[in-house]
Amino acid sequence: MLLHIKNIRNTFAHTVKPVDFNHPLIHKECERLLGVSLEGELEAKTDTARERYLLRCQMLAVMIARLAFMTPALRPQTKLP
Repeated sequence: MLLHIKNIRNTFAHTVKPVDFNHPLIHKECERLLGVSLEGELEAKTDTARERYLLRCQMLAVMIARLAFMTPALRPQTKLP
């Protein structure tokens, strides 16, 4: 999910001409964003690429906040490459 959000952000930031969520590259990346809720249930597909992007960014922010406030013993142990 982070890779797709990064790609969308970079398209907006580094394209000289004005683009929006209907731009083919942005729309394609938004389609790749997973449709899974925080509880792991499948969500209904949102109506627009913009809504899908914003929803995934919000979900990611909540997930990061949850991890940040967990006690160290409860945090998932992952090794960074």
